[in-house]
Amino acid sequence: MLYLSGLEPFASSVQSQTYEIHELGHVFGFFNVAHFYYYENTAGAADFMSTSLLEGGFMEVLREYPLLAGTLQKSKRG
Repeated sequence: MLYLSGLEPFASSVQSQTYEIHELGHVFGFFNVAHFYYYENTAGAADFMSTSLLEGGFMEVLREYPLLAGTLQKSKRG
């Protein structure tokens, strides 16, 4: 379930699907490197890192990659 505000339209537009993940999918998960970028508002701009733009970008990513918003469940086969 999505708990972030503003995600209701996205949640209602996603069709539930099952994707089978193979062994290689699990292995490659260990090689992902997370990058975090921090930006300073040196100019003191009021519209720096607009919440609506950030949320819109996040929603676009979820529409393109709905697996990022899903849940994992173990099947009977493991």
